[in-house]
Amino acid sequence: MGLPRHAGRGLLTGALALLGGCLLADPLERPFGPDGRTIRRAIEDFPPERRADFELVRERCGRCHSLDPVFAARIPEGGWAVQVRSMARKAGAGIVPAEAARIAAFLEYFDAERRKAASAGAAP
Repeated sequence: MGLPRHAGRGLLTGALALLGGCLLADPLERPFGPDGRTIRRAIEDFPPERRADFELVRERCGRCHSLDPVFAARIPEGGWAVQVRSMARKAGAGIVPAEAARIAAFLEYFDAERRKAASAGAAP
């Protein structure tokens, strides 16, 4: 027998609304550490050269995907260079080797700062 024709529309509308909400969520507004700062606020406190590297991350990585997977990733220490080189080889990435090095350096710094923030918030 199956569902009435209109029943699927409600499910589809709900799924699209949920997906749209997820896509619109700004990953920079997520918590950076236990102190309540957002990722955006934490980056504002980074040294000027790292903030400049972040703008490169935003521009280059954002060509192919949102920043969500970038800031959600938990890459082992020292592993960002390999990850960024892999992404740079993808068609349309437009990331030259010098930029890949800066992007990887930012992401290594970001992860190190996130680890420090997490350990500082841990109970002794």
